[in-house]
Amino acid sequence: MRRIALIAGGVVTLLVLFQLPILLPRLGDGLISSSPAEHLSLPECPDDMILIPNGPGGFCIDRFEAPNVEGDQPLTGLGLQQALEYCAAKGRRLCTEGEWYRACVGPDGGASYLADCVNPNLEPAALGERTVCRSPEGVADLSGNVLEWTSDGQQPPQAYFLKGGSYLTPDGYTSCGYQVVILPGQDDFSRPDLGVRCCM
Repeated sequence: MRRIALIAGGVVTLLVLFQLPILLPRLGDGLISSSPAEHLSLPECPDDMILIPNGPGGFCIDRFEAPNVEGDQPLTGLGLQQALEYCAAKGRRLCTEGEWYRACVGPDGGASYLADCVNPNLEPAALGERTVCRSPEGVADLSGNVLEWTSDGQQPPQAYFLKGGSYLTPDGYTSCGYQVVILPGQDDFSRPDLGVRCCM
C-alpha cells in the first residue's frame, strides 16, 4: 500500500494506492542489479556520499540529511529554492524521486529496516543517531527524521516530492513509498520538518 499526499491550493489530500508486489527489473531496465561488478559505468563518490548501483550505472547520495555531517542536527524548514541552492552550492542536485526510492528500498527491494525508523520524539534526531535506521547500503535516516525534497527528474521539473515521512508523520506512514506531491504553483511550500539530501 502506497500513501501519497497531494497539496493543491493549501489543501492536503491523502491518497492511498494499493500496490501489487514490486517486481525488480533485470539489469538494463534501469533500477536494480545484484552486484556492482555487473554495472557498466559507476561514478566515483565523495567520502560523504554513498554509491548506489542502479541499472547499468549508478548515482551518489548523501550519507545523511543536510548538512550531511554525522551528529549534527538536520537543516529544517527548507523551501524548494533553499533546497535547490543548498545542493547547487555543493556541486550537487536534488535527488530524483526514483533515486531516493532506490536508495531507500536497497538492492533487493526489501526495506525491512524501516520498522526501526519510527521516531517517537516530537523533534528530529541528530544525524545518524538512530543507528538501526540505515538502508542496506548505509544511507541514514531516509525515513522518520525529516521529509526530504526530491524532483521528478524531468527538465524542467513538473513536480517535486517530499519523501520518507518525518518525526511528525503518524505511525505507519514512515516508509519508502510515503510522499507528499508538490504541484506547480506550490513551490513556496515549506514546513518545520522539511529538509533535503543531495545526489550527483
